[in-house]
Amino acid sequence: MRAILSQRPLRFVFAANLISMLGSGMNSAAVAWYILQATHSEQALGTLAVVQTIPAMLMLPSPVSSSTGKTVGDWSCGWTRCAP
Repeated sequence: MRAILSQRPLRFVFAANLISMLGSGMNSAAVAWYILQATHSEQALGTLAVVQTIPAMLMLPSPVSSSTGKTVGDWSCGWTRCAP
């Protein structure tokens, strides 16, 4: 890890990623707060949480198919040039 952080360009990438994640977290909190203030509905807030969670859930490998990474890798080789 020390060798990675000794490279200045990578430190900039890590710092930018940290700032981006902080901004995304603040945005999520602000949207949830706005929905609660505007609707006074826990159901609307719950719906927002589900809608925000669905994309992440779809990208995770499922317990049924533990070879999701290999499947996606094989599938994408048809469209892109894959290294042998």
